[in-house]
Amino acid sequence: MLRSVKSSNGWQDPEGYEALSWKLGTPRGEHVRQRRLRAVLGLLKRNESLLDVGAGPATLSMDFPCRVIACDLSAPMLKRAKQRADDVIRCDAQHLPIRDASVDVSFESSCLYLVSEKETMMKEMQRVARSRVIIFESNRLSLRRLYEKYFKGVKISPEHPSPNEVKKYMLHIGLSPRMRMVGFSPIMGGSLALKIWKPIEWLVESCPGLKMFAGGILAYANLEKH
Repeated sequence: MLRSVKSSNGWQDPEGYEALSWKLGTPRGEHVRQRRLRAVLGLLKRNESLLDVGAGPATLSMDFPCRVIACDLSAPMLKRAKQRADDVIRCDAQHLPIRDASVDVSFESSCLYLVSEKETMMKEMQRVARSRVIIFESNRLSLRRLYEKYFKGVKISPEHPSPNEVKKYMLHIGLSPRMRMVGFSPIMGGSLALKIWKPIEWLVESCPGLKMFAGGILAYANLEKH
């Protein structure tokens, strides 16, 4: 049985993080990772450089087609990320030791809930990027989280943002985000459930009344820097 791997500085054990947070190795976890990966790949180009902020063990960015620099505060996470990314930097996401406009893209995945100054982190991402800022967050209002709250008594962390909060953070620092809601993990995680899940997932992503309850918030903004 896995012990708790989260400290005041965030996750410290890459294997535990991927098993507990991502549920990798299970049909549901692999489905969610692939669904998120496909959504981000459409925003990336092969000849670009990308800074993965709060990368952890580079769970998502290890399959990006561009040059990936992973940054995180956790030394154990970076040790694993070094095997997957082109370079690593140990640093605080709110104080990036990187020159202005030195990478093409700055990216983060589910890191906002770990930082106290969320807009400061986004400003840093905006400062170091030349072309785009990409935010991919787990939705606090997802159908799965609401199901777990009301039917299983699981407490929803207030630190995970809602779609409107992500948009607000980006607007406050002068970015004009494009928003897209991306899938959600099925309540039942077996292989059979996943076979019938795709049309349900498509409906949730596409329907104006439902998409705010999807599992992932993808927000990105193009930059104009000369």
